[in-house]
Amino acid sequence: MTLQQLIEGVEQVFPTLSRQQIIKEFDIAQKQLCSEAEILEESGSLSDVDTYISWDLPSGFVTLKRVDLYDSSGDPIYIENEDLDFEIYNGKIHFFSKTSTALDNIPSTVTYIVLRYSKMPSDLNSINSTVDIDEVEYPAMEALVYKRLFSRIRMPRYVDKNGDVISTIDTTSSKNWGDEYHRLKVEAKRRKNLLDDTIRTSTFYPHTGQVYFRRRTKEASVTTITIPSYSSIYTNYVRFTATSPGTFVENYRHGYGDLSYAMDGNDIKVTSSGEFTTSTWGDDTQNSAHRYVSANEFRFTPYPAGAWGVTQCEIWEY
Repeated sequence: MTLQQLIEGVEQVFPTLSRQQIIKEFDIAQKQLCSEAEILEESGSLSDVDTYISWDLPSGFVTLKRVDLYDSSGDPIYIENEDLDFEIYNGKIHFFSKTSTALDNIPSTVTYIVLRYSKMPSDLNSINSTVDIDEVEYPAMEALVYKRLFSRIRMPRYVDKNGDVISTIDTTSSKNWGDEYHRLKVEAKRRKNLLDDTIRTSTFYPHTGQVYFRRRTKEASVTTITIPSYSSIYTNYVRFTATSPGTFVENYRHGYGDLSYAMDGNDIKVTSSGEFTTSTWGDDTQNSAHRYVSANEFRFTPYPAGAWGVTQCEIWEY
């Protein structure tokens, strides 16, 4: 079945809809299915591993599946042996040290970092557009289109005593197609899981309790993702977690020298060696009041006083 055949099927049920409207519905349906069932995957190497420690996530990124590190020969490196870890935050992936020493660069033993992730499909904007999912998943996409259309387009239901055609929303059809979409989505996810070796080795009975080790070398066909790092966005940047009444953990720092953190009453006081300017910006997850005080000091004032719990703070300059 082709995209054109799918569209023509919808045109027979909803003849008043334009073809472009129907194409848009299939575009939405394909993206929602891929987002919920994670049936499309991609992999790619981060660029300039010897220079940066943070990167923007790739275009169309949905969920990170795994991060693999390799040496110059393409042999795997275990991330725990490098005292490294990573986090996804604000649309970026950041690597950090698990020791008390702030990470300035990725260890020289690491030559490649490969992200494996689920992704969104490309846009469907014409009848000749390429559908990225396998044809076996087309019925799920079709079911979602019918669920959406039946939920908002009035359909002729009966003729009243005056001979007028009465149209209403067909809630029964909408519900039935919604149930069918849910069933087919689960089937799509199940098929994807059976093809995922990581899940197979951790869930199949013969492998129960065994540790899954990365054995493969870096495949030569993995493409390079050219994406900017935090270092190319900000001249100075720091992110830290503050926990009331006075516990601080620095998560990531670029550009700034040594910074110190302390409570001054209910204020979070950040002290530098004269590096703050009137162009210094700040923000945190509590939406606290914040301000540049001097070249040596920047402050956050969470609210309510003494009861703000935990907040993630950022200070930066472009």
